[in-house]
Amino acid sequence: MKEIQEVAEREKVKIKKYFGTSIWDETLYQAWSQIVQLLIPNHKFIQNTLKTLCELSLCSEAVLFERSTFLILSHHHESGKEDLITCEKVANIVKQFKLTCK
Repeated sequence: MKEIQEVAEREKVKIKKYFGTSIWDETLYQAWSQIVQLLIPNHKFIQNTLKTLCELSLCSEAVLFERSTFLILSHHHESGKEDLITCEKVANIVKQFKLTCK
């Protein structure tokens, strides 16, 4: 991170966030999900809508996945905690189901 920051400062590039990832575990999935969430202009509205959905349907958790990649676009849990590992597992199950249906 230090080396990247030095080059970024020299080139006058502002870095907002770093993601420590590995291609061998769920950290890459988490990083890409967070990047996609940063790109959504009305992300707060989507989070509030998921919260309302949970309250109205009396469920404790709701996750919104992107259609083709199944990255997490938004997530709400009544405890306020995000369990991205569980979300990735659910995404993989849905992906397998989608492939089976084809």
